[in-house]
Amino acid sequence: VDAIERLQDHPRFLVIRYEALLVDPDAVQARIGNQFAFLHQKRPFSAYPDDADVPALAARSLNGVRPFDTSRIDGWREHLPRVNGQLRDHPGMPKDLIRTGYEDNEDWTTTLNGVDYYTQAYKDAGPGFLRRLETGFRFWLKAQRYLRKLGR
Repeated sequence: VDAIERLQDHPRFLVIRYEALLVDPDAVQARIGNQFAFLHQKRPFSAYPDDADVPALAARSLNGVRPFDTSRIDGWREHLPRVNGQLRDHPGMPKDLIRTGYEDNEDWTTTLNGVDYYTQAYKDAGPGFLRRLETGFRFWLKAQRYLRKLGR
């Protein structure tokens, strides 16, 4: 939330709400086109996924492609233990949701009454030595390619 607030007025940054994309994809596409005039529209967002050119790896990782589905807007309600775990780990979350216009008040937290919390334990320990080494090496290679492009 802090990053969004710092960047929201930057000309190379555009906040797009998932809900807005689901409800009116063409209006979101128009906003993107207005903000980034160098982009060229191939087809309307509302036509997705018909004739979408989705790479096989992306389609497999997403378990296929699906049309926009507004019923997913309240999908968080299907994951209350996870939401409760996030609330436990990030106690400022209710105020952030109010600040960003997702909630009017903290009444939504009553939905979590009596719900056990769940957190993803695999993230608690952080990445192992080899993962950190690989990530650092990949970052170094990426930085080297970038610097070569700049002629440095």
